[in-house]
Amino acid sequence: MSEDGATQYCSVCNYSIVLIASLEKPTNLSFDDGVLSFDAVEHALNYKITIAKSSDEVVFETLSTSTSVTIGELDFGTYVASVIAKNGTIESEAAYLSFEIDDGLYYDDDLIIEAETSLLNPNHLSYDSHAHNGAYALGFDDCGQGMYFRYYAFEGGNRDVTVTYSTGMANSYHTLFANGNSYKVNYSQNTGWLGDSHKTADVTIEDVVFVQGWNELYLIKNGTNSDNPEYGGYAQVDYITIEGTKNRFDLSLFDMSIDTYNLEGEAAKWHWKNTAQRPTNWGGKFSLGYGLGEMNNDNDGVTFSFYIAESGKYALRPVLGGNKSLNIKIDTGDITMYNFGEYTQWDDPVISDDDICQIELEAGSHTIDITRYDNWFTFDKLVIERID
Repeated sequence: MSEDGATQYCSVCNYSIVLIASLEKPTNLSFDDGVLSFDAVEHALNYKITIAKSSDEVVFETLSTSTSVTIGELDFGTYVASVIAKNGTIESEAAYLSFEIDDGLYYDDDLIIEAETSLLNPNHLSYDSHAHNGAYALGFDDCGQGMYFRYYAFEGGNRDVTVTYSTGMANSYHTLFANGNSYKVNYSQNTGWLGDSHKTADVTIEDVVFVQGWNELYLIKNGTNSDNPEYGGYAQVDYITIEGTKNRFDLSLFDMSIDTYNLEGEAAKWHWKNTAQRPTNWGGKFSLGYGLGEMNNDNDGVTFSFYIAESGKYALRPVLGGNKSLNIKIDTGDITMYNFGEYTQWDDPVISDDDICQIELEAGSHTIDITRYDNWFTFDKLVIERID
């Protein structure tokens, strides 16, 4: 047998032939604008080309002498192209290329929302390379503390929410609030604290009810006593995952602008001159049941750190009881006093319907500090509403 690729000369017939024992596998496969191309293989006379949408569905097959073949239009989905170089009965190994055909629609897959992007109080943020995306949330020691998540649902319905967590106190729990419903999130596995053990576990809450459009979720330590495990215990949160519908949607048909943010005071950075003060579970008319009371001294109040998705003009509408005169500082600006209405009872928090405090906010991170002006107040939440 002659060496592969060697030339043999026939003196009788007066011509030469190349002896082929094998062929190299095609290289540099690419698919662009309906055309499959690849590099020529030495000594190949033609190429067997197959395009499959799945293992049992062949949508294109041909034998070609060209290394650039027009496949034509394909439906959206994932495809695998295979190319085999041929010379008579000699065939190369198959070369493969996987490619996607995009129909321009959005695929509603599962969505991961990082805990560190969902904090109204940055003191709960910790960085660690072992955490997903390098950070996680911790230090939820007092009832009412927690995280604020925003999620856009293209269609209403029930879907699962999974919380990825760490805890050194098994059977601690948080409460997930979504659209007026509450769900207990039981952290049953003792993983150790993330910064020490570098371990996390998952807990799935089934059939959380979502409405079409923007949904606001709170995941908080819930109870009336910060010391006893039965009132929540202690857990750290890495991220949550919201189950997608796996359907495809035309984004142009949906208004995904964000008009309103509901920022709970107990989940933000509250501050009292009396450092023993804590959020109180009053229930009743207070959102999520919690409020901040005894705002009696100068600089008693609450600081919100949050992210605005769209630039525009917004109205700040605090929900509070008692005195309605407040000092407000926005980012690094000056402190300004605003009167949001008449006095109400401490346990009757009322939202301001007037656009008394109008501000321009650029998309991005902001800080708003709200403090007592000249008399006591109780605080429920801050509503930020876009007005143009």
